[in-house]
Amino acid sequence: MFKGKWKSLPYCYNALKTLRVIHTNLWRDEEVRCLHYILSDKPWHTKIGKDKHEEYDELHSWWWERFDQLGERMRETDENGWILLLQNIDTGPL
Repeated sequence: MFKGKWKSLPYCYNALKTLRVIHTNLWRDEEVRCLHYILSDKPWHTKIGKDKHEEYDELHSWWWERFDQLGERMRETDENGWILLLQNIDTGPL
């Protein structure tokens, strides 16, 4: 059905976090547009430093940076939504 009608996208639109560790020669932080947090250690499950895979801490910090930015906006515009969201995130010690 889609033969000849689709185009593959570069890795940067679905960058697997493992590629940064395994294929360092191919990975460019500045090129990544969408980071796929594969494996069971998701950044929203635990704060940085508590992760058993330290090689992913920097990539997980990217998620936490965006999360903090979202929190700043939501606390101003949707306090109840922010409280609901926090119920699903391990923010560690506050």
